[in-house]
Amino acid sequence: MQSNNQHETNGPGGDVGGTADDSGALTPHTTAGSRPPATDYGADLQDAVTTHSSPAESSKTLARGATDPHRQRPALARQVVVLVALLITVAAIAVSGSRSTMQHTEGWYQDVEKVPWSPPNAVFGPAWSLLYVLIAVAGFLIWRSGHIGVGHANRARGTLWLYVVQLLLNFAWTPVFFSGYPMFGEVAWWAALAIMLVLIVTVIWLIAAATRWSKTAAVLLVPYLGWLIFASTLNAGIVALN
Repeated sequence: MQSNNQHETNGPGGDVGGTADDSGALTPHTTAGSRPPATDYGADLQDAVTTHSSPAESSKTLARGATDPHRQRPALARQVVVLVALLITVAAIAVSGSRSTMQHTEGWYQDVEKVPWSPPNAVFGPAWSLLYVLIAVAGFLIWRSGHIGVGHANRARGTLWLYVVQLLLNFAWTPVFFSGYPMFGEVAWWAALAIMLVLIVTVIWLIAAATRWSKTAAVLLVPYLGWLIFASTLNAGIVALN
C-alpha cells in the first residue's frame, strides 16, 4: 500500500516514465537507455560556422579574390589624387632622365659604336613618354584593386612595393649610363647593364604579381617590359662593341 499519490507511468517502450505529484501533474523523467530531448545541433553548427572563421581561412578567401565585406571603393577624389601623384612621379623620372641624356647624346654617345638596330635619338623621347603614362596607369589600377578602405593597409602592398622598386631602378639607369661614363668609363656601362637586367627581372615579377589584382595593369606593363629588353640589347651592344 502506497503512502502517497505518486505513481509511475511507462511509455510505449517501457523506458520512459513520469511521476505524478499530489496535484496530478505528470513530471517526465528518463531512465537508463532513454534518449534525451531532441536538440537542433544543425542550427548550432551553422551558427558556429557562420560566426567563426580562422585567420587562415580568411586569408585563403582573400587570396581567391573573394569579395571582402569590409572593402570600400576609394572615393573619386582620392582616385584622382593618386593617379595625378603617379603621373607626376613618372614625369619627374622622365625629366630627370632627359636632363642626364641631353648632356651626352651629342657628345660621347654620338661617337661610340652602336648595334645596327639602334634607333635615332628622336625615337626615345616619345617612346618613353608613352611608356611612363602606361606605367602610371598600371600602378593606379593595382592600388585601386587592393584598396579596402581609408585607414587599412592596401591588400596589394606587396605588389606596390615591387612597383616602387622598378621605378627606382628605372630612375637610376639613365644617370649611371650617360652621366657615369665621363667619370668612370666603361664601368658605368657595365653597372647600367646590371641595373637594366635587375629591372627586367623586377618588371617580370611585377607583371606576374599584378595579374592577381588587375589583368589590365599587367597588360599595360607588357610594352614596358618589351622596351626594356630592347634597351638592354642597346646597352649590351655598346659594352661589346667599344
